[in-house]
Amino acid sequence: YQHAPKLSNCVGDAQAIIEVLTSKYDFQKENVRSFFDKEATKANIHRSLRQLARDIKDEDNLLIYFAGHGVYDKAGGVGYLVPVEAKPGDFWDFLSNADFLNLIRAVKSFHTFLLMDSCFSGTLFRSMDDSSTRLAENVGIFPSRWGLAAGMIEEVEEGWHGDNSPFAEAVLQ
Repeated sequence: YQHAPKLSNCVGDAQAIIEVLTSKYDFQKENVRSFFDKEATKANIHRSLRQLARDIKDEDNLLIYFAGHGVYDKAGGVGYLVPVEAKPGDFWDFLSNADFLNLIRAVKSFHTFLLMDSCFSGTLFRSMDDSSTRLAENVGIFPSRWGLAAGMIEEVEEGWHGDNSPFAEAVLQ
């Protein structure tokens, strides 16, 4: 991060998850797209999600993992993902959860799964319809959108320097 406190485990967490998905599951390395450190700009995140909307077919599945800072604007009740270049307090530099979800909705994958390892990441899913649980029985038949967040409207632990975050460790297990 250029202006926010440094995080020491995000890149390692993402690399470990990529390694598990490509070595133990059916994920092909050529289909993995990642943005680490200075590449994780708001423009690159936006551009990549728009590209996914063009590239992914309706029979494809998509997994998105975000590890980084998240902030919550209590006054507006809005959560944000923090790109690498964002300045603290400059909400226009952040990627709002609403904008992020709109970009995800444009991707017409069969199944989409979001793994969000950031503070306040649960705000991404706050407005989701609770009736979606009845679709769980038929998850393999209908297109679906699922998400797992490291916390709700709260700060989450990064873990010890050089280790995985508690969230990433649970996902890896």
